[in-house]
Amino acid sequence: MRDALCGDRTVRREMAVYRAPVQDRRRRQPPSPSARRAMELAALALTDAVPPLLGDAALAERERFRQYTERKDGAQRQLDEGGIPWA
Repeated sequence: MRDALCGDRTVRREMAVYRAPVQDRRRRQPPSPSARRAMELAALALTDAVPPLLGDAALAERERFRQYTERKDGAQRQLDEGGIPWA
């Protein structure tokens, strides 16, 4: 029971308090070899496993990507009239 102040008088209230049942914590076993391999593959997929490009290789890749986006964004669109498309 709890006492609550209401104005200038004290009122007794009964409150039900729900307490969730406590579950026993499962002890985790070490991961199996196949689970360990799967986690390693996932970590490689999340982190870039390819070494970074440096120097001339990085500049060439950047230029190749710039040319690709320029071709893709700057291509003129035309209606298909049965001919060969421009891009």
